[in-house]
Amino acid sequence: NKKSMKKLVYILLAVFALTSCREEPDLSELSSDFLVFTNYDKSTEFSNMKNYYMPDSVLVIGLGAIGLVAAIIWWLRRDIPESPRWLAVRGRYDEADAIVKQLEANGSEPIDAAAKADTSDTRNAGGRSLGICLLVAVVAVAATNVCSYAFTSWVPTILVKRGINLSSSLLTSTVMMLGAPVGCLIGSLLIDRIGRKRTIVPAFLFTGVFGLMYAFQTSTVSAIIVGFLLMMCLYVLMASVVAVYAPELFATKVRFRCVGFANAVAKLLNVLMPMVVGWMLTSLGATSIFVAISAIAIASMLIVGFFGAETAQKSVG
Repeated sequence: NKKSMKKLVYILLAVFALTSCREEPDLSELSSDFLVFTNYDKSTEFSNMKNYYMPDSVLVIGLGAIGLVAAIIWWLRRDIPESPRWLAVRGRYDEADAIVKQLEANGSEPIDAAAKADTSDTRNAGGRSLGICLLVAVVAVAATNVCSYAFTSWVPTILVKRGINLSSSLLTSTVMMLGAPVGCLIGSLLIDRIGRKRTIVPAFLFTGVFGLMYAFQTSTVSAIIVGFLLMMCLYVLMASVVAVYAPELFATKVRFRCVGFANAVAKLLNVLMPMVVGWMLTSLGATSIFVAISAIAIASMLIVGFFGAETAQKSVG
């Protein structure tokens, strides 16, 4: 009930507050036992190297702040109504009708919720089978996550492998990351105007093209420009595939389970990515990472293009 949930929220807030407050360690002790292992090299100049550290209190306070924000969001969502379609599918027509009446603001004639609950509630997008829709969702979501992770998480390391020093590589990758909000904005503008597939398929295509182009860049300026465009395409996909297209492929009765399965597969692949990318960097070189990104993007483009249904302006059941 609400009282017990309120008590739980207060307890969680107290726990986060207590764990976020701890004594700062003696900074002089942090450097007392440094041990450096290197190959024997007389030319090594340790005076040119820089050391960085992050106080443990910063991490603890950060975790506490995240928990506090999560608790606030949970508290704010208490007044958000349940999905009327979900209620209608489960035969709770009176509750669905009451919510629809609360949401109606255009003066239209109310429609009986029971009359609206027809076979569309069990029909997947485009009348396709559940297996085909699940294949498209898994491939699109997994490709979007894997390509985005491989690029965003490893680009500083890849730049260092190409001879760009660490400080320059961090600045370069930061500039390229500015393509992310631009891509999300473009995706949000295009997906309703030209359709889901007409946004997603070209985005996969350009991801493949810019991925191959990035593999062969030799200057920092060109790497920044192509990297920015690649990041922009990846986040057009992130905004359109993960947030919009994948859920619309499925009927209400199976939507949550199918989208959850697609995201679970994507996250599992992300768990494996550090090992795969690390092996590719050491065995095949940095170029292989971008060739792999391009291959995954082109394959996903073909699967979504041939098997995916257009869901814009269509009933999603």
